[in-house]
Order: sequence, then structure tokens, then C-alpha cells
Amino acid sequence: MSERYAVVTGANGGIGKKTCQLLEEDGFHIFALDKYLPDPDKRTVDSYTWIQADIADNSDVLSAFELIKSHTSELHGLVNIAGIFDQFPLMEAEHKQFDDLIFTNFIGHQHLTKTLFPLLYRGKGRVVNLSSETVLAPMPLQAYAFSKKLFEIWNDQLRMELGLLGMHVIIIRAGGHATQFIQRSVDVLSNYDHSSKYANLLQKVKDNGNRILKGVKNDPKDVADKVVRAMTHRRPSQKYRANVSLLFRFLSMIPRKLRERLIIKKLKNWM
Repeated sequence: MSERYAVVTGANGGIGKKTCQLLEEDGFHIFALDKYLPDPDKRTVDSYTWIQADIADNSDVLSAFELIKSHTSELHGLVNIAGIFDQFPLMEAEHKQFDDLIFTNFIGHQHLTKTLFPLLYRGKGRVVNLSSETVLAPMPLQAYAFSKKLFEIWNDQLRMELGLLGMHVIIIRAGGHATQFIQRSVDVLSNYDHSSKYANLLQKVKDNGNRILKGVKNDPKDVADKVVRAMTHRRPSQKYRANVSLLFRFLSMIPRKLRERLIIKKLKNWM
């Protein structure tokens, strides 16, 4: 059997590491992309090719493509995991803060996927995209959910377009998992702008958010298992879920107008 090649972004994060491990165990050679690479003495797996690349930087994307192309003429999969968390009122965000979030969580994935498309097309490769449970119930101040909603809309169009070419595009909607991403999210919640018009609300969100995030115990392997299924099943589902919380599942079942009314009422009490 010829070697199968897959690209994994965010490969040095908790979910990314576990995904690379399980795909490698299934026989894939991994091109492991991340903005920050592990120390050289920790890069011990021969079937990984580590590539330092920021998907929000198009020159990094093009350099990664050239390196991957020097190893193989076709890809069997691209797993888009890279992402950042941020939270801010839309009308108070710095332009760079907003741009960084959108470029990393949405636009960078489009640039990378398009750049790698010739290799994916030759290998009839699959694109697996990691989304978030937060898209089920968008809330004020939750810019991260907004960026992931854009990402899912992009995923849906891409799924239909590549479906016309006999290729699969799969979304994995995940809840919180015990990874470094959770700690970075706690840090973001703690560093809010005290001069904001929403300062009291942001303080309450920080207190409640920190309590919830610090209680997250889900194993990132649960997400990685879904990635492997999406990459290897003959007829994968269009969407997989991994530990989506009861809260978001409940909120998603409430009609939008009623849900927004309840959320606004609750948050106004915190203002």
C-alpha cells in the first residue's frame, strides 16, 4: 500500500497532537503545521514532517506548500485545527485584534486549503474542519463564536463544491476539552478592558467563564477519534460532534428570538 499523506494544522496543540498521533497509528505520514513547534528533542516521530507556519500569513502558507510538494504530489487529507480564542465587544475591538481572530479562525483556512488544493485534488483528499459548540448559540461579546460561524458557512459551501468533484468535506463540532487552548481562553477572559462600556458584564463573564473552563475534563482524544473516522470511513458523515455540552444543546433547541431575549435579559442583570 502506498503511503498516505495528511496535513494537520494546530499540530502542536492538545487536539492537534492527539490527532497526529492517531493518524500516524493509522498509517498516515503527517505534515504537522503550527505557528509554534515543539522543542527539537521532542520531535521524535519519523512519520511526522514538522513545518513552522502561521496560516494567517500567506507567505508561510506558500512556503509550507512548497515543502509539502517536495515530498508528495498528492494529499489524502487536510485537517484544519489551528485557531485562537478571543472575546470582545465588536464596537470596541482594535482592528488588529479583530483581524487576527478572523484571519486565524477563518481566512487562513481558506488560503491554506486553496493553496493545497492541487495536491488534495490529485489524491481525492478529504478536508476535515474543527468547529466549536459555541456556534449553536451566539452571544454578545463572544467574538470567537462569530469567527467559527463564518468558518462553518465556508465549510458548507466548500463541502458542496468539492462534493461535485467526488471529494469529502467534514465538520467536527467540539465542546471544551482539557488542552492548552482552555488555559489560553481563561487568560483572555481575565485580561478584559476595565474601561469598556461592558466592564461589569465582562467581569461577570470572566468569573463564570473561568469556573466553567477550569472544570473542563474532556479528553482531546475524543475529538481526534472523530477526525480519524472522518478521514478513513468510506462514507463519512457531513458532521461529527465531540462532547458538545448540555447547555449549548439545550440553547440550540430554543427558537432564536426567544433565546436572544432570554440571553439579553440575563446579561442586562449583570451590566
